[in-house]
Amino acid sequence: MMDEASTPEALRHEARILLTEARALSHAMIRSASGATAHRLLNTITLAQGVAAFIEAGGYQGQEDHARTLVALAHRRLQEARALLAQTRRHAA
Repeated sequence: MMDEASTPEALRHEARILLTEARALSHAMIRSASGATAHRLLNTITLAQGVAAFIEAGGYQGQEDHARTLVALAHRRLQEARALLAQTRRHAA
């Protein structure tokens, strides 16, 4: 039985959320990150964009559980990146 969160519509919705979060992180990175922090944030943004593109292209067909795992990983990495950015800002203040 397919979990409701693994339906194609739900996965595409998650892909749009990932892209929105990646854009916001990118703007924040440009304003306040440098060096290794910027590199780490860029890697996270690239991961989120890649997962979103994979979902949008339907590359997960028949592997919805794997797609959900990728989406969860991207969300977790974005959350870690936001925390890193906040920490960087606190240290700069």
